[in-house]
Amino acid sequence: MTSIAQACLGVLQTANARDKAAMARKVSEEWRHGRLTRDLTVPENWPDRPQRPEKPELLEPRDMPRRKISGTNGRKAQLHALAHIE
Repeated sequence: MTSIAQACLGVLQTANARDKAAMARKVSEEWRHGRLTRDLTVPENWPDRPQRPEKPELLEPRDMPRRKISGTNGRKAQLHALAHIE
């Protein structure tokens, strides 16, 4: 059985965004089903920051899809958009 820390390390070491999201969903499922131990010991190779694509695609704001800001999903979309502002 893998620990939650080891599973999260795998997510952090994945550069491709789609693969990272899929892996994070899998870790979440494994955690909910009790398949991960609660050992939170930080592995020696814990990264200072998550892996990212070597050259991410940069788009102009006008080229980004519009988000619908209404109700509960609107709030989530707005918070998600704010998280991307750097």
